[in-house]
Amino acid sequence: KSSQEVAADPEILLQMEQTVQRLPEDDPHVVPILGALTIAYSVLRFRHVQRSVLTQLCKVTIQGVCTRGKGRPGFRWSMPRYGPLGTDIGRMLWNQWTAICHSGIRRFLVFDRSNGGALALNEFHRAVRSSLSTHSGMSNPEIYSSYSSRRCMPTIAMMRGATEEETCALGEWQGKGDKSMPVRYAESSERQATATIAKLTQCQIISIAADRSRP
Repeated sequence: KSSQEVAADPEILLQMEQTVQRLPEDDPHVVPILGALTIAYSVLRFRHVQRSVLTQLCKVTIQGVCTRGKGRPGFRWSMPRYGPLGTDIGRMLWNQWTAICHSGIRRFLVFDRSNGGALALNEFHRAVRSSLSTHSGMSNPEIYSSYSSRRCMPTIAMMRGATEEETCALGEWQGKGDKSMPVRYAESSERQATATIAKLTQCQIISIAADRSRP
């Protein structure tokens, strides 16, 4: 990735959330926007989102399994069910995905509603940028990328002075120092719980900031 790519501004995520609140569920922009929010709040790579199935819609999270990771077999993941503005993003994602699985399980989450096919990365970028331009009035939507979306939560965590262990937990990464190692080598269930708590905390922080900054 280019070193020039920066984390998506949280305001972009809030605008995306407002967009999916307004649009009818069959609008072609809805699934790509839900995909962008999934990348941001799960801290998954786009390719891992496109290797995933959803497994459970819980009270505060939605959970899935990526069938193949980077240099490792499949892994479980989760993200907050509700966005910072209170939108039930998890339910929307669950409904969209299960609707196309009526004829068989799809092992991807971002798709073209017109034919049920998985979107490639360039198609995903084109759809999200089109939505940001059309529905959010963004003048430079080309700055958005899946990578910038994925960097948003960890970047905010670092800006607020979160510990390295908490920041690493968001994406289950290995940090530079020994203090992050327990997150890396904990049992799978413990690691997932740590990551889930970190993501829920981060989403709540964005929610509080949004409440304070909006009339």
